[in-house]
Amino acid sequence: MSLDLLENTKNLLEDRYLKRNEKREIVETPEELFIRVAENIAAAEEDEEKQEYYEEEFYNLMTDFKFLPNSPTLMNAGTELQQLAACFVLPVEDSMEGIFTAVRNAALIHKSGGGTGFAFSRLRPKDDVVKSTGGVSSGPLSFMKVFNSATNTVKQGGKRRGANMGMLRVDHPDILDFIHAKGELNDKNQELYDEFKESLEDTYLAPEVIDKKLKQYKQKLLDDQFSNFNLSVGVTDEFMEAVKNDENYELINPRTGQVVGELDARKVFNLIVKYAWKNGEPGLVFLDEINHKNPVPNLGEIEATNPCGEQPLLPNEACNLGSINLSKFVDDGTVDWEELKETIDLAVRFLDNVIDMNNYPLDKIEEQVMKARKIGLGVMGFHEMLIKLGIAYNSDEAVEMAKKVMKFINEHAHQYSQKLAEEKGAFPAWEESKYKTPKRNATLTTIAPTGSISFLAGTSGGIEPFFDFSYTHTDGDGNTSRFEYDFTSEAEEEVLVTTMDIAPEWHIKIQAAFQNYVDNAVSKTINLPNTATKEDIREAYILAYELNCKGLTVYRDGSRESQVLKSSDDKKEETLRTDKIYPRTRPLIADGKTVRYDTGCGKLYLTINVDDNGEPIETFLTTGSDGGCQVMTEAVSRLTSMALRAGIAPEEIIDQLSSTSTCPSFMYQRGKGAELTGRSCSDVVGKALKKILETSNGLEKISKEEITETEEENEIDSSLTPKCPECGNKLIFEEGCSTCKNCGYSNCS
Repeated sequence: MSLDLLENTKNLLEDRYLKRNEKREIVETPEELFIRVAENIAAAEEDEEKQEYYEEEFYNLMTDFKFLPNSPTLMNAGTELQQLAACFVLPVEDSMEGIFTAVRNAALIHKSGGGTGFAFSRLRPKDDVVKSTGGVSSGPLSFMKVFNSATNTVKQGGKRRGANMGMLRVDHPDILDFIHAKGELNDKNQELYDEFKESLEDTYLAPEVIDKKLKQYKQKLLDDQFSNFNLSVGVTDEFMEAVKNDENYELINPRTGQVVGELDARKVFNLIVKYAWKNGEPGLVFLDEINHKNPVPNLGEIEATNPCGEQPLLPNEACNLGSINLSKFVDDGTVDWEELKETIDLAVRFLDNVIDMNNYPLDKIEEQVMKARKIGLGVMGFHEMLIKLGIAYNSDEAVEMAKKVMKFINEHAHQYSQKLAEEKGAFPAWEESKYKTPKRNATLTTIAPTGSISFLAGTSGGIEPFFDFSYTHTDGDGNTSRFEYDFTSEAEEEVLVTTMDIAPEWHIKIQAAFQNYVDNAVSKTINLPNTATKEDIREAYILAYELNCKGLTVYRDGSRESQVLKSSDDKKEETLRTDKIYPRTRPLIADGKTVRYDTGCGKLYLTINVDDNGEPIETFLTTGSDGGCQVMTEAVSRLTSMALRAGIAPEEIIDQLSSTSTCPSFMYQRGKGAELTGRSCSDVVGKALKKILETSNGLEKISKEEITETEEENEIDSSLTPKCPECGNKLIFEEGCSTCKNCGYSNCS
């Protein structure tokens, strides 16, 4: 038995999913992995005949990539660990014992491969009284640091650190500190920053180099603050109405239940918008909408979600997830609804069996799970489905298809859960639920992040649009393979839109369309171009609330770095592509100009040639007879020329050339009082290129005097770009997760 798998699928299975022995050697094939999982999950059936039947059905379901369960199930089913759930919510009680019990339990869950969500809203605010000691409380954020540090030390199943969701109600007295948590340096990190700044000022580094290092260090410090948390504000209908009417709203001390103050709702909302614009957090979770749609309110109030927000859960509750690959159900431009129905039925049975086969990390969690038997069946490949149907993602037709397909999945999932209840029994809490007929599961549908499993299936993630249609994959041995979605033969050009082609309102309309027919919630990132304004984000939040979404995450491209570089026309935007780029052919004739510089390395002769549009395409840097590092200067000019003709933005090249360390020869010459034209040979090239971009006459304006003017600070630093911890490529933020399109890494799975 041998599976015909994409090379990328094989690579990811080997990197992350296949069993290994104590020497870290792979001891199973992809076929054996799916056999292991199918056999284990089918073992929940009551008799041997059913076990054999469903083992084959589950195997075919997964190996056809019509459906895949969440990563913990693929990794752990049939192993000693046997922890199969992805989502957990733990209570954080307002006592030292309760807080550190939650820390301990989170560590156990992270070790087993799960992610955890916490509401810190029960904790008394900072400076509140602590009667047992006569002191005052340090507040929720101080204890969140403890959770963050604990997560740093525990890897999920020995593979990676766990993920957390931290939530605080908008009416908690410490809400302003919470909103600031990832956007401003805390006191400790501000001290570290000030010390680092002081140490740099005692060096001989150029001001622009110092400034760049400070930016890098500040970003690192910000990233370290609650680095293992996604943060969301739990907002209420009362708060949103106060925002609408420009009114104050009350702050409640959770220890006493008493009103302790008021805040201007619109100012608080605008502060949330500011930091969402700045770095993508905090997100919003609409608590009243979640609890209004809770089918089992008798079990308690929902106060938190899992790390990516798609699974609202009660304290000590868990849920297992899986996703149907919608791209597999389109043939000749039509949807095979019957085949989709059969897959829905099998997927529901699979996930229900996972509940019984799971080895829960805590007895309390198993007890809570069994009361409602929640599962989360979702989708991936929605955008690929649309393309195969000839539908643009940003269209009313796409919104209608989203409603149609999710309504179909939700209705048939509930119908099959009702059949399962007749066969195996209803969930114990159903009689006090909102359902009129018995069901096996209290909730059945969820739109979860599918970073790793959609990579395995070779399709678009969740309900997200494609970020790009091509990329390269580099494995651990440095072997590179190209992957490309070729839709040119089956789709019109206007259908082939990607994330940044789509206006925010279409992202939200698609999310809302799915949410209408999803029991739990939807994990989706509203990706915005770097040029998006705070008002754009404000409108996105309002629209999501009005369309009855249960939460929203926005991310402005590049906002976790610095601002995008501006070229002379102020319209340059970064483009994320991971496919190979080759330099274009040099034209036979190119205009150019050569300028001589007297430097610490002797005379330098710089020639810059431009194309018909005045854009620089190549440089030549040579030295006179009186000195110079000839090999290095030739290498600089060759690489600069290749980068220019390959389409690399000149600003990026300038940034690299200008950031090189000061050359000793240049420093020596400066010490003798000679005119300084740059800090190194490459810096000279960078300043000359910059002058071309800054001046309307291009080459006509190049002169030694102009080049040596003080250059403006660059606004972006590519070294601040978030990188994949496994392969080093740029991370993309979608579905509430940082994901890598090169190797399939996701910080959420």
